[in-house]
Amino acid sequence: MVTPPEKMSFSKAVLLLVLGTYFLGLFLGMFVVVRILLITPEYSVQAFMALLSYIGAPTGVALAFYSWKAKAENCIKIKGSLGRDDDDDDGGGQDGQDV
Repeated sequence: MVTPPEKMSFSKAVLLLVLGTYFLGLFLGMFVVVRILLITPEYSVQAFMALLSYIGAPTGVALAFYSWKAKAENCIKIKGSLGRDDDDDDGGGQDGQDV
């Protein structure tokens, strides 16, 4: 029996768009850096550094956020599968003391 494909979550769609933009910007930026290298070589290092920071910073933040969100969702799933309904994340006993 064939099951219908699972609907993509919003966060996965956002992550895919960010990564798609990353690769588009990377290829376009590399083209610009190579053009600058051929025309005025003394500015190529600055152009390359600007490209890395412009593309790398938002992508790093998006990947970190998605990883954090996936971890939180997995913790909720594990708590649900173990039958725990408390919100005690520190693993301790009463009043925060370890058991």
